[in-house]
Amino acid sequence: MTSNTPKFAEGVPFPQPVQANPPAGGDGTESIVVRPKDLIAFLRRWVLLIGAVAAIIVAFAVVSLVRTTPTYVASAQMLLGDQGLGDRNSFDLVEAQAISTSVIEGELAILRSTNLLLRVVKRLELEKSPEFNPSLLPPPARTPIVDDVKDGVDTVTTWAKTLLLGPEPSAEVTDASGELSGAVDAASNANEEVLGEYRTPVERLRRAVSVRQQGSSFVVTVTARSEDRRMAAAIANSVMEEYIAFLTDKRFAAAQRFTNWLESRVTDLALKWEESANDVLAYQTRIEGEADSSVRLDQQMTEMTSKLVDARASLAELEAQLETLDAAVARNGVLAAADLLSTDAIQTFRQDLLELQRDEMQLVRNFGEDSTQVQAMQRAVERTMENIESEVVRARAQLSSSAAQQRINVTALRGSLRDLESLTLAGSKEQIRLDQLMRVSDANRRVYEEFLGRFKETSEIKNLQRSDAEIITFASPPGTPDTPRKKVTLVLAGAGGLFAGIGVAMLLELRRRAIGNNTALARQTGMTVLAHLPTLPHSISAQRLAQRLNSRPDSKMAAAARDLRRNISLVADQPARAIVIASNANDGSAPGIAMLLAWSYAQSGKRCLLVDTDIRTASLSSRFDVPEDVSFVSALYGERAVSDCIIDKTPLGVPFLPAARSSADPEMIFSTQRSGAICNELIERYDVVVFLAPALSGASDVFAPPIVLDIALLNIDCKTMDDAWLSENLPYFRRTEASKRGAILSGLPGKIV
Repeated sequence: MTSNTPKFAEGVPFPQPVQANPPAGGDGTESIVVRPKDLIAFLRRWVLLIGAVAAIIVAFAVVSLVRTTPTYVASAQMLLGDQGLGDRNSFDLVEAQAISTSVIEGELAILRSTNLLLRVVKRLELEKSPEFNPSLLPPPARTPIVDDVKDGVDTVTTWAKTLLLGPEPSAEVTDASGELSGAVDAASNANEEVLGEYRTPVERLRRAVSVRQQGSSFVVTVTARSEDRRMAAAIANSVMEEYIAFLTDKRFAAAQRFTNWLESRVTDLALKWEESANDVLAYQTRIEGEADSSVRLDQQMTEMTSKLVDARASLAELEAQLETLDAAVARNGVLAAADLLSTDAIQTFRQDLLELQRDEMQLVRNFGEDSTQVQAMQRAVERTMENIESEVVRARAQLSSSAAQQRINVTALRGSLRDLESLTLAGSKEQIRLDQLMRVSDANRRVYEEFLGRFKETSEIKNLQRSDAEIITFASPPGTPDTPRKKVTLVLAGAGGLFAGIGVAMLLELRRRAIGNNTALARQTGMTVLAHLPTLPHSISAQRLAQRLNSRPDSKMAAAARDLRRNISLVADQPARAIVIASNANDGSAPGIAMLLAWSYAQSGKRCLLVDTDIRTASLSSRFDVPEDVSFVSALYGERAVSDCIIDKTPLGVPFLPAARSSADPEMIFSTQRSGAICNELIERYDVVVFLAPALSGASDVFAPPIVLDIALLNIDCKTMDDAWLSENLPYFRRTEASKRGAILSGLPGKIV
């Protein structure tokens, strides 16, 4: 633009347009490049904020370090269980691992238990230390204002609890007769009974001691924290020593009880085993003379069973041969069954038959089939075949007879075996009784030996009095406090403050920035701002809008429509005949702007056509009273002629081509050659055609017919649109082919009436 660029009424010149179609990435979006100078500029803009945030965090860290009491940490290590694994096999190692994983948590619970901590408190006399017994500390100095506020808050809190929850229930619990109050009170105060005056030191010691397992090993680390370096080491060492003493006492007491019980049990088992052994010896002596008969019966059973098995096998073989022979006879006749038999007679007859058949063939070649020699030979062949059939029948009868005989033999053997089984069962009752007595005696002996071995082992363990834990490393008084770590804290506070300041600055930098003036809009879009309008009436019908415009032609609304038309004519190099207006999905003012612009062109004497191409919502068509069966899409599909879809008489005095809602993508519909032909037809028929494009929400909503429009307008509602939406959807708007582009800023404070 030159220096004589026209100005709006506000006196703001048109901004210099930038490149209309900036480079885009492969996906159609603009490429964003962060340059070092942009980072430097960002840091310069927010250096004070970043420094202030960092200084506040560092100051807070310094105050915390000054007010924090130094604490010391001491650690000691202990080995749990018997780890002498040199003489164990692989199965023992697997069992030991399973035991460790299931028992180790119980040992850690003992280390944290109240009884063990109570022993440590008594040993170190922690009830006399102000650190573990706050009652020994002098009362803090009263701060007038702060303490008064705290007292008031406590009073209000107590009053509110009483009002909402009622008075606290009495500590005494009784039933109807009042006899259980003492028992319930004693059970509920069991912990207080055990701890007594040591309750507070024990609880503070519990918070100061940490016990953890080293990985999956048997090593346990005991860590103690205290304000006194020597006290920290003393607590860690005392916990381990008291734990070992606790286990030793517990093991000895358990071994003593177990040994006493085993001693009485071993005596009883010895007497029981002796009685069962005597019973076995007496019974065995009585039946010893009949042992030979039982052996003989066993031998007979074995021989009879073997004969029965052989007989059954032979019978099965004979029956299988009979079934095979009968099946062959049924399928192919008696002669075919001869192949399954191997008797000498059948073999001789088959050999004779082959020789006769060869002689027959020779005679046929020499004398012919009707000769006397051939007929005689055929009779000989028939006699031989009859002989074979007779032999097959005889062999089959012999097999059947053998099978019947074998069945009788199997039945007899089965009966004999059944008799032997009855004799054996009757004669083995005494042996069964003897076996039962021997099993009872063996069981008593094994139980006695096991208890006797356990008794000896327990007696040795009781006398040994060894523990299942061993101290690896004692704790030493630490040289430096664990907390606070001043240098590390200050360094981390400084670094964290810088990062926090940068984060706050980035949040402020990346916050949603609405577009509130035409200068910002022109800078971000690179397009000329043709108008900036106050809030337009949303969802206003065409009839009501026409009444307002026609009744008050000098109103701000009519003036805004004329200014927009004049600015379009001023920016375009030639009279604008094809105009498209696009907006975002939340913009409700775009249909009103389209109606205002079309009305303005009609008032200027132009033959103007208003076209709704928003097939997503048909927002413009809903402002008109139009039939449902006429639309731009019906003309596009060839269902109606274009002229039949145009509504000539409208309240605005502007012909209108409505839209019908469709689930198809606008880009697919309007990018066709048919769409371009219809648009060209409309442009040739009318002086000005105003298209309301679908709301931009992605690449599929682009209104891009295969023609070049005169001007494309992007309506920016400053209340519903920001720079983030522009960055994402501006490339889609630029896909519409247009000679010129411009922007409209709407939704400014105020309202057109």
